Amino acid sequence: MSTAETTFSLMFEMGRIMRSRMEGEPVRVSMPQFETLRFIALTQSPTMREVARQLKVKAPSATALVSELERAKYVRRIADPQDRRQVRLEVTTRGREILEEGIKRRVRVFKSVLSPLSSKDRADLNRILKKIIEAA
Repeated sequence: MSTAETTFSLMFEMGRIMRSRMEGEPVRVSMPQFETLRFIALTQSPTMREVARQLKVKAPSATALVSELERAKYVRRIADPQDRRQVRLEVTTRGREILEEGIKRRVRVFKSVLSPLSSKDRADLNRILKKIIEAA
């Protein structure tokens, strides 16, 4: 098996481990919904087009995700004051609570997954992941 194949298998296994450890955790939103909510909160009033681009999905898929979040009252659509044809998104108070809860839960699970690593190994992992992301 090549290094790339081994890395691919390891990354896949990490995802499986994370999902497995999250199984006992109460989940109010799916992972795609969570990432959508997180992006909207970090970006502060993005457009639907920006959400779709960030998630690397087509506009109808982004609309479906946002509509589910809107039905749950986690996000709301607001008119752009500069361009009334444009709709922006913002996270509600309830959405922020769900987001904070989800982040705490995922960090707790991720810490347990990384617990066999030394602090130097964790720092190296962060450095390597940042390098990959910056090059993408």
